[in-house]
Amino acid sequence: MIRVAIVDDEILARVGIQSLLESCEDIQVAGSFGVAEEAFKFLRTNLVDIVITDIEMPNMNGLELIRRIREQKLAAGVIILSCYEKFEYAKEAISLGVDGYILKQDINQEAIEKVVYDVAARIRGKERPVKSESIEQMMDSSEGVKTVAVMKIGQEEGEAGEQGLNREKMMLHLLEELVAHYHMGNVLSSYKRNPFIIFRFEGEGTAQERHGMLEEYIDIIEKNFFQYTNRQILFGISGEFMDTREILPRYEEAEEALQQRFYHEQRQVFFSGEISWQERTPPLMFSEDIFLNEFKAEILERELSEFLRSCREQQVRVKSVREGMNQSVSILMFNILKKTLHRDGEIGAWMNRYPVSGTISDAACAGDMKRDVLVLLMDFLRDLEAHLREDSFGEVFRYIDRKIQTQLSLEELAALSNMSVSAFSKRFKERTSMPPIQYINLKKIEKVKEYLRRPEYTLGEIADLTGFSNENYMVRVFKKITGSTITDYRKQINMARM
Repeated sequence: MIRVAIVDDEILARVGIQSLLESCEDIQVAGSFGVAEEAFKFLRTNLVDIVITDIEMPNMNGLELIRRIREQKLAAGVIILSCYEKFEYAKEAISLGVDGYILKQDINQEAIEKVVYDVAARIRGKERPVKSESIEQMMDSSEGVKTVAVMKIGQEEGEAGEQGLNREKMMLHLLEELVAHYHMGNVLSSYKRNPFIIFRFEGEGTAQERHGMLEEYIDIIEKNFFQYTNRQILFGISGEFMDTREILPRYEEAEEALQQRFYHEQRQVFFSGEISWQERTPPLMFSEDIFLNEFKAEILERELSEFLRSCREQQVRVKSVREGMNQSVSILMFNILKKTLHRDGEIGAWMNRYPVSGTISDAACAGDMKRDVLVLLMDFLRDLEAHLREDSFGEVFRYIDRKIQTQLSLEELAALSNMSVSAFSKRFKERTSMPPIQYINLKKIEKVKEYLRRPEYTLGEIADLTGFSNENYMVRVFKKITGSTITDYRKQINMARM
């Protein structure tokens, strides 16, 4: 891509040239100016290959603009516009080292394309190709204070495959040109996947002055990248260092600084040392009843928001946040499935259908994570409810859960399904891999365990509350199902509380 700036105080000439150049796929008009001072200001912070400028303009004329461009190396190529009667100006401009010349009277599509392409070929033939340096090459030049900046560019929707790869290559080349053109330092792309910049600050400036230069460099990069993409650009900045042997640890430091973006999605530049990371996450306990009885998205959203707010306040490391969220959401889904599907094989299939881990790991920031987890759980519950409505045994399972404290009979359960007792028993075993009585006893023992954690209940009271005919029968069933006596189970509970 050839980047061109046009400077002419005559608006018709300026617009005409711009329209001709914009019809060329590999020429981009980076800026168009009617005042030379504005063009000069733009060139100081934006990368341009060729400047096309008129000579006679008010205030700063074209000759002064060319002189400043050459002194400060703001563009490699300069093309002047002139009329026949202003040829003396043109001769002076040529003495300043312009690369091309075109008469306004001769401007057309073919003429303007030819002069731009000719100048681009000459100046690029003279330039030494810009290449990313290796870490080993960096070792040879260790003077000055340095800092590492890792850049990450957000992905545009629909940009993938070869198109995305070509865009990444173009971005890297632009970054290399910018860093070299403005003498910022070096670009390295040989470590891991992310290219990064070693900003160099030579001389004896203060830390504050270096910080100001760093902000200017970042501003220049953002302005130039904005011409090619509307994707967000993020910077992670390491601390300062002198010895090039610190490059790799400082890279990791800059990468870690970028993690702050998870909590601060509106910011774009993050410095190391701004936060002291903690590993332990606050508890995230979902209200399971809101899923099993009546789903309320606002309650779930509030619980997710509270968890993420606590993580931000406690400065929990992002990796730990993702792990904690993944564990809590997975447990929630598993518990819901266990209470509704009643067949272990189905639970695994449902868990695989909703990629909790991938959803959480793909979220760039806390806001995205909350939104994506909320959507995933809403989809999960909607599909589960639809499945249960279609399941002929769904009402039977729900009836057992509601009436677990009573003495259920096979006759009443079979009647719910409009089947004979024998047909119902056969179908039930096919559905759950166990006879109805065994399934009912398993559910009753789950309730027994809940009451055993509360010392105010006697065994007789628990037997009544869970639908057993008497205390002794409850004790025998408990031992048969759990392999442990009730006395031993209560001892385990008491030891866990100590």
